[in-house]
Amino acid sequence: LLDGNQKGHGIADDRLELGYFLDKQNMALAMMPPAFSKEEVSSIQAEELWDKSRINTLKQALNKETINLLMESDAEYLIVDLYDFYVYFNIIGNTAFDNIAFEFQNTSLHKKYKKYVKYGHFFEMAQWIYYPYVDLFFKTIIKKYDSDHIILNRFRCNKYYLAKDGEIKIIPDEFKAPCHPNDKHN
Repeated sequence: LLDGNQKGHGIADDRLELGYFLDKQNMALAMMPPAFSKEEVSSIQAEELWDKSRINTLKQALNKETINLLMESDAEYLIVDLYDFYVYFNIIGNTAFDNIAFEFQNTSLHKKYKKYVKYGHFFEMAQWIYYPYVDLFFKTIIKKYDSDHIILNRFRCNKYYLAKDGEIKIIPDEFKAPCHPNDKHN
């Protein structure tokens, strides 16, 4: 949970106050049961991650704390960025979880369960698999935030970039990593 870090998240207007920011946490995955015990998750160390600042985010996602954090928040508005529906996640057994930009793959916990961990993407599976979890998320969240206080941000993946020569070009497929959203899902 990142508290009040406006500059780190591109909030330029000083009239807005960012109270809490839950990074890389998908609403459907937040509603699924945890794949690991709290003891296993607590064993993850920041030193294992590429980006050590993501340790809290990773543990929150693995412990499925998103809903509790939102329900206990004193925020007036909830902004849901649908970006996280565009990225790959992990599946183990009958549940799934955010891998926080593939940071989970760097952990000893991943190494322990590596042969059981698979990858999934919501736009590559039948909607009936994940839609009930989205419904459950909003049924829960609407108890705290009414519809006038929930803002949905629909994300579209960029398929162009500005090259060094000043021309706008299409991003080649070989530059698209699995942890990045893919424009084929727009």
